[in-house]
Amino acid sequence: MTDFTQIPGVRLSMRNQVSVIEIDNAFATAKLSPHGANVFSYCPKNADGSAGADLLWLSEQAVFDGKTAIRGGVPICWPWFSGYSAQYNAPVVEGSNPPAHGLVRRAAWHLEDIQALENGATKVLFSYRSNAETLAIWPYEFVLHFQVVVGETLSLSLITHNLTDLDLPMTEALHTYFNLPGDGSLQIDGLQGAMEINTLNQQNSLVAESVTLAGPIDNVYLQASNRLLAKVHGEVKLQIDTAHAASAVLWNPGPETVKNFADVDHAKWAEFVCIENGNVRSDQVTVPARGIHRLQVVISRP
Repeated sequence: MTDFTQIPGVRLSMRNQVSVIEIDNAFATAKLSPHGANVFSYCPKNADGSAGADLLWLSEQAVFDGKTAIRGGVPICWPWFSGYSAQYNAPVVEGSNPPAHGLVRRAAWHLEDIQALENGATKVLFSYRSNAETLAIWPYEFVLHFQVVVGETLSLSLITHNLTDLDLPMTEALHTYFNLPGDGSLQIDGLQGAMEINTLNQQNSLVAESVTLAGPIDNVYLQASNRLLAKVHGEVKLQIDTAHAASAVLWNPGPETVKNFADVDHAKWAEFVCIENGNVRSDQVTVPARGIHRLQVVISRP
């Protein structure tokens, strides 16, 4: 068994019942867990080498019991996003109860590898395979890889390996929580031209200008561009670049819905927003028989 602690800048620890991988390299610090393959901290370093502000948000009341999805960071929604829909996803086992946001955000992933790269970045690779529990709901063999590169940017790649002889339609998203305000001072550039679906009032419209994010909001954007800029009072705070991700989702629960969450301080609802990237609704992807699909998201601080 590889002793990953021998790799410079890598430390393994526990947070309650959940194992944590701590990264500290020339570019950033980060914290990840095999539980859900969640990256829940990424702090780019300043010019003096000190860790800057965390770009990711983690609830102070997040549960680390190895069973509950971690509230914050980058939960992985796969092989469906939100509630299961037969309209966009491969059929599930009749009579099964498909969980919200898919099969893997609460799962125990396998830590495959950690590498210190020549450029000073650190690469972490997780894997998750179909098993009796997944097959009882979604009857298809698969292997998932989630590759995280902690460097000058945070590079995230979700790679689906379809091990069946069937073409598999599916939806997916990286449900990223950011340390950005949900009070109306945040604007997202790059959604112009996308189709906006406001799931709160069921209205659709073509986006013509920057989108102001004020909770409560739960908007889906179809055929979104591959670069989004998050601006607070006009200043760019972060950039999100994607590949093979046609959709974006903006979400914040607002002051009322947040009261339904036991793992969020209800007074802190305006301290975070979710900017989610993937392929949802009619932007679904079909992974060909014995084929591979790769979703990539790169997060950076200007």
